[in-house]
Amino acid sequence: MNWNTKQTVWLAGTILVCVLGTACEKKVAVPKGAAGAFASAKPEMQQAWNSAATASVHSDYLGAITNLMVLRSQAANLSPEQSTAVEELWGAIGTKAFEAAEKGDAKAVEAVKMSQAGRR
Repeated sequence: MNWNTKQTVWLAGTILVCVLGTACEKKVAVPKGAAGAFASAKPEMQQAWNSAATASVHSDYLGAITNLMVLRSQAANLSPEQSTAVEELWGAIGTKAFEAAEKGDAKAVEAVKMSQAGRR
């Protein structure tokens, strides 16, 4: 493949991703069965989960990540199902926040920075 062909393939792929990403944009879905995982949790953990889930559905990346960080800080107190739900939502909201940040969403940029700090 010569350089011009590589550039053309890259450009076509980038355009396709942008078009499909815009046309098929979906809100972050809360993991199935996750609500039940927090039904018997302590009230403050239920509140953090509910706030994270609500924020994620409304593309409030910073709100979702902030509440998920609260839950992640309590990892020793989470059941395996709760941990899985938190990590699945963390991954989904992180991906969406990164995509929005790439499009110039200032709040998403802040959320990405916060999530990267929270991984350390």
